[in-house]
Amino acid sequence: MSSFPIVHVWSDIACPFCYIGKKRLLQVLPSDAAIRWHSFVLQPNQVTNPAITLNQFLAQSKGWSEAQTAQIQHDVTAMAAKDDILMRMDKVIPANTIQAHLLIQMHAVLPSATAVVERLFKAYFEEGLNVDDPAILERIHFECGGDAEQWSMREHPQWRKDLEKDLHQAAQMGVRGVPFTYFENHFTISGAQEPRVFEQAVAQLMAQ
Repeated sequence: MSSFPIVHVWSDIACPFCYIGKKRLLQVLPSDAAIRWHSFVLQPNQVTNPAITLNQFLAQSKGWSEAQTAQIQHDVTAMAAKDDILMRMDKVIPANTIQAHLLIQMHAVLPSATAVVERLFKAYFEEGLNVDDPAILERIHFECGGDAEQWSMREHPQWRKDLEKDLHQAAQMGVRGVPFTYFENHFTISGAQEPRVFEQAVAQLMAQ
């Protein structure tokens, strides 16, 4: 069994910094480190609307100008590219992510959890897929090793209870933004920090 502390990560599928932070973290973690993916919903009341672009959604929800929105998207895309993530912001479908989080909860304690999280990020930011569409979520479930029996239990109330528990824990810990990484019984890292920050944290824990 690994002596490395359990790594808890709160994130949202619609958060580009969570996608970037996830890749930076996984690149430096020991291969046998245990990761627990936790839910954090940035826009719980968002209505999925495939008819509008992400830029339009952000301009409407945040009050940004068209120029501001375009510049921010450009900067985030450039940041992701440095980590070999090709974000296609022009293809993103603004979607409520709660159903995607329920899928993550289904896989949370299974070996497939990290693969599901990765696949959802890729679907949202790179492939322009609607992560609020049951058909898309079903496809991801099976692509990541899920079976028919598990999928038949997708509406089990336990998954929503687990999601609410994650949100409650985040509130108790004072989490106001994601990604938020907690190395159990040690320390936390907030945000998609530079790779060296994750490297230093892991090196410190390995030394202990």
